[in-house]
Amino acid sequence: MTINNKKFLISVILAVVLNLAFCFLAYLLARQINFKKNSFLETKNSIYFYEQRIKNIKDIKKELALRADKQNDIKLAFLNESSIVDFIERIEYLAKKAGVELKTRRADIAGGVEEKPVFDISLKGAFSNIYFFVSLLENDKYQLSFQRVYIQNPKLEKYWEADLELRLLSFEND
Repeated sequence: MTINNKKFLISVILAVVLNLAFCFLAYLLARQINFKKNSFLETKNSIYFYEQRIKNIKDIKKELALRADKQNDIKLAFLNESSIVDFIERIEYLAKKAGVELKTRRADIAGGVEEKPVFDISLKGAFSNIYFFVSLLENDKYQLSFQRVYIQNPKLEKYWEADLELRLLSFEND
């Protein structure tokens, strides 16, 4: 072989080796880019996942706060032995609002485990005022059962009398 052929052959081999080296480096670079891309996507998905968790936690906190308010409203509608005075004061307030005279004749609070307190009250006032008082009791926040309602005008006077026996259903034993 001649020197020209040797130089040409060396040039071709060198070009092929350089091309192979370049291709190998390009492959390594593409592989590294793909690895970084996958790592970036995993990180992006993790960030999205944690952002969603944070958002869900905030939503749950808001919902719990709303439910706590509702739970307090429900607790206010139920009475126990220590808060029975609130109910009696509420009845007296409603009697004043309706314009009737109220007398509590009996308050049986100490019943059995399943027993609910019973109140025996008498009213005196105009028929419309007594009716308004009964209506206020029915629509009050406490659940009541009217065991007995007796309304009369004993001497055909201006004022009527009423005897009510109420059972407080929204009562929970301690």
